[in-house]
Amino acid sequence: LADEEDLCKRYLLIHAFRKESKAFGSQRSASESKAADMALRNLATNGGYSDPLHLTLRMEAKIIEDQRALLEEQIIEGVSFRIIFDTAGKASLEVSKDGKSLKSIPAKLKKHETVVALTALVKTLTEQYRRTKQLLEQAMEDRSPFLLKDLALLSAHPVVAPMLRNLVLICDQG
Repeated sequence: LADEEDLCKRYLLIHAFRKESKAFGSQRSASESKAADMALRNLATNGGYSDPLHLTLRMEAKIIEDQRALLEEQIIEGVSFRIIFDTAGKASLEVSKDGKSLKSIPAKLKKHETVVALTALVKTLTEQYRRTKQLLEQAMEDRSPFLLKDLALLSAHPVVAPMLRNLVLICDQG
């Protein structure tokens, strides 16, 4: 692995592979899911993480760190674009002009570089929501321990923070 950027690219590639495998039969899908799990374990080990859970937490945080500037309001030709999050943590793109909400992106701006980046980020955040929800559910079933730094990292994440509010965390002082 060259650096954390390389680690993140490989992490996303494994998740893309897992997502694409769902298009095939159940037997192949199950086989490829096991291969993806094994690849994540190997990537975590090679990346210096104790397990895939901690790798996933770091990579999901890195994805949003790299795109933090796009979470701010963007104004293009008088049209305001803003990524908003609902109470569950799902992202959507809010488009408004002169204080009035628009139902869709104006046709002349759909291919603008920033608008394309914003719509891609909303798609990424939606995929991240699904992955993180599944990860947290599995972590709760497995009773996986979270370090304080993990919880701090997750609490700053706009997609994950709303999910954390609904969890009951147990402190093991032993």
